Amino acid sequence: MVNQRRADRAKLFAPFAALKGFYELILAQEATREQRQDLCEDDAAEMSERLKQLDKGVNIHIRYYDKIHYVTISGEVREIDYDFKFLIVDEHKIWFDDVFWLEMYTPEGKETWLK
Repeated sequence: MVNQRRADRAKLFAPFAALKGFYELILAQEATREQRQDLCEDDAAEMSERLKQLDKGVNIHIRYYDKIHYVTISGEVREIDYDFKFLIVDEHKIWFDDVFWLEMYTPEGKETWLK
């Protein structure tokens, strides 16, 4: 009985892992991290021109760096802020400096009534 109480008491001082699995998740994310690529001077100038031509409501395909890897999405430009240098495509906030590639397009089915 005395040994049982000591065993129960020892459990109080055992290490507690409140974030079990958290460290494995962090290591897995680091393993999948993609290196950010810088645009050459000519490509950066071209990207700047493309960003200047954007308007709200335009549909675009865009590839941008999202903290750990590149993401490619398609959607409608909801907002453009040239002062703070970001745009919102659908619900994605994208900083101008993170844009790697950008192309405008006309959604399928809208070609005829846009003319």
